[in-house]
Amino acid sequence: MLLLLLTACFTDGPTDSGIDSGTDTPPLVMGLDHRATAVACAADRPVTEPADASCGTHGGDTCAAHDDCTDGLNGRCVLDPNFFDCACRYDECTLDEDCGGTAVCGCAETAPHVYLSNNRCMNGDCREDADCPSGLCLANRWGCGSVEDASSLNAWGYFCATDADTCRSDDVCTDWGDFCVFGQDDTWSCSQSYSMTCE
Repeated sequence: MLLLLLTACFTDGPTDSGIDSGTDTPPLVMGLDHRATAVACAADRPVTEPADASCGTHGGDTCAAHDDCTDGLNGRCVLDPNFFDCACRYDECTLDEDCGGTAVCGCAETAPHVYLSNNRCMNGDCREDADCPSGLCLANRWGCGSVEDASSLNAWGYFCATDADTCRSDDVCTDWGDFCVFGQDDTWSCSQSYSMTCE
């Protein structure tokens, strides 16, 4: 499943990782967003746009307007870009602590995925840069979703940079369809987004 890249940044961040990998190669160029500090999401998000005009016309729709979504916090009637039907989405959290473990509360406005329409608990092994020996808690933009998808090849979320990384920027991934992602080997490397499988 090919997903779109979210271009909004969480922080301006450094232009260089500043990490000496212990080899003769220069430090990896820093291009991915990182989470300098934990940030609380808005508990009350005003509705700024109506539901997609097609909501209510698809056979699988469970809502037609935002007003139909009243079973949770900040309900939105959202068109799923992969299955092309509309369903209610509710905020799962406002703070990282709402998610348990090391999961992160990804805010709808800034989380690393263009389709994220609600505050959602996301996978991760860090919540801010200080949690990582490398000093970088990077945002993984590609994957299958929130905490329940921990077994997927990649997951939206935040993971520490490591000395074994081969990328920290999409710019170094030269093959078509490749992006810098956090993979099953617990390192950041170039991988083809369309090869990911989701439960």
